[in-house]
Amino acid sequence: MDSNAAAQEKGLEAIGSLIANSGENAARTRETVMPAVVDKGFLSVRAGTKQKAIEVAMLYVEVESGPAVIVSIRSRLPAQDGPNRCCDS
Repeated sequence: MDSNAAAQEKGLEAIGSLIANSGENAARTRETVMPAVVDKGFLSVRAGTKQKAIEVAMLYVEVESGPAVIVSIRSRLPAQDGPNRCCDS
């Protein structure tokens, strides 16, 4: 993904359209796409970019299995200590 914020959002929109229109075939792209979505989308300071990244992740959950998508996300997020740590069970 590009470091240009507008280009990042357009890229996330394009990936979302690809997943939505490709259905289950899009699941093959998750391992390649999700690292960039997490690095450039989830960790962005722009709310719109974060929201589009979340939408892409949710589309992958729809076409694939949720646990695989969660593993893709968690493996790229920086570790966080303390009571604000999310997703621990």
